[in-house]
Amino acid sequence: MTDNTINAPAAAEAPANAGIAEFSMQAAPVENASAESAESVQPVAEEVAESWTSSLPEELRKEAGLAKFKDISGLAKSYLEAEKRISGSVKLPTEKSTPEEVAAFYAKLGRPESADKYAVELSTGENAQTPQIAALLTTAFDAGLTQKQTDAVLKYYDKLVSDYSEQSVKHAEAARETLQKEWGKDFDANMNFANVALHKFGEKYPAEMSRLSRDPAFANNPVILSLFSELGSRMQEGRSVSNESPIGFSTEKTNALQAIDAIKKDPKHAYWNAGHPNHFAAKREVDELYKRAYS
Repeated sequence: MTDNTINAPAAAEAPANAGIAEFSMQAAPVENASAESAESVQPVAEEVAESWTSSLPEELRKEAGLAKFKDISGLAKSYLEAEKRISGSVKLPTEKSTPEEVAAFYAKLGRPESADKYAVELSTGENAQTPQIAALLTTAFDAGLTQKQTDAVLKYYDKLVSDYSEQSVKHAEAARETLQKEWGKDFDANMNFANVALHKFGEKYPAEMSRLSRDPAFANNPVILSLFSELGSRMQEGRSVSNESPIGFSTEKTNALQAIDAIKKDPKHAYWNAGHPNHFAAKREVDELYKRAYS
């Protein structure tokens, strides 16, 4: 009796343990089902990513460039961005481009509407109406230069003119100082003789003398001025021997010579400054004075 009572509970525990084992074996397939679902999602996603190109012609579907777009929205966004870039770009003209197309190209780059529309700021006081500046601006316009590019050219021109003017003044002052020491009280008379010869040679060789007169090293060279002074002196002696009126004796001629001398003595006069807005007017004035003095 006693042994049967003790063994009964032990027999009853066996089914409980067996039940737990059965539950574990049944739960395991749930994890396997989740893995199978994840594996099946990837092909579906790839199919969705490729599906937007399925309606395109076969030759387009093969384009490698489309592979970087995941969907039609990405393609549309890229297209709109490209449109914006293209609209802001310029097309380079070719030999076959029309004048209108070339003009449109330069305008897009920043060239003004016409040559006289360039802004001009020079230390010499010149402006767009000054002959040499007007010619420079026309050349810049024909070459398609922008305002910024033309500014660089004008800046360089401004420096050249300023340097030329400074050199002219230095050469003139040095020549005057040298000749005043050499000629003494005869300085004014000898300078008048030099002007006589310079004017006469200028009439005979206008292009050459005009070019040389713009070279400070020539126009204000003491040796050159001494040479022309000697030539002018002999020219006046020749007029006196032939009973012609000596140069510089009439009131009108004397006044003209005095006006020329005053200009020659003033290194800051517009005549010496090629960049001065009144430079060409001053040159015409001096030419007229020479004609009155030596005609």
